Amino acid sequence: TPVDDIKNAWEITLHPEDGKHFRKNLDKILYDIVYPQIGDKSQLKHHIMLHISYSKKHLIKEKTALFKYYNFLYPSQNVLENQLLYMVVKSNPERRIGGNYIIKRKITGLNCMVLGINENNNLEADDANIHMTEEDERCILIKEEMPEIFNVSYNSVEPIIKMFKSFTTPRTTYYSIDSANKYLEKGFHALKTQHDKVDYTQEGYDYWTHRSLISNKLNISHNCFDKCVNYTNCTYISYCENKPQYYVPDIDFLSKNSQEIRRAQHRKLKYKNN
Repeated sequence: TPVDDIKNAWEITLHPEDGKHFRKNLDKILYDIVYPQIGDKSQLKHHIMLHISYSKKHLIKEKTALFKYYNFLYPSQNVLENQLLYMVVKSNPERRIGGNYIIKRKITGLNCMVLGINENNNLEADDANIHMTEEDERCILIKEEMPEIFNVSYNSVEPIIKMFKSFTTPRTTYYSIDSANKYLEKGFHALKTQHDKVDYTQEGYDYWTHRSLISNKLNISHNCFDKCVNYTNCTYISYCENKPQYYVPDIDFLSKNSQEIRRAQHRKLKYKNN
């Protein structure tokens, strides 16, 4: 498409079964239509834009059209020597970002969550930089995955990941799975002395909650919370600053057995009646 005259556009639609005619049709555009108008092949790159779209149903990993066009412009060069073009060539049109980790172990009242690398991931080292280190290659997580990993809001993610090892590609920034695992472990605080008859094997973030919900559940004032629920009597995680989450089975035990909670409930009721 000539840049100075967008109306002068040529389009070829190729179906999968027409693959054998691809080069012939592209040659027709370049040699019979485009080249005669500009007169000088060296000016081709300044006068046209090549837009290549691929069928979503029939994905093509190797970008044949891009190879062809590059070789037309620079017949003496190898497209694979141009790292930017090589990245585009290797990139799948429908490749999605993210989903490159698995949960090797879910969080329980005994242990933090542990992440592992998804062997069927979408990453290829040479997509971004063929000189990536082994440490860089372990940067597989994206920001959008962090709320699920740490059970926090998206707005709370930035203070967490700013401490992580990261690697930036032309498409996005990836964060280290090792940094995430260390943070998951550091922010997990198990009870030194567990409560009798409490099941600490319950898996997942469904068994964790915030102090505001606990205060309402226990019917105690927020001012009394730290005396009633703290590191000495409840398992908790501290992934988001000043917003710890507590293990619900421990809370259920305390609601039935804590004298401090009973006193706090009595004080709240007395204050309400007065």
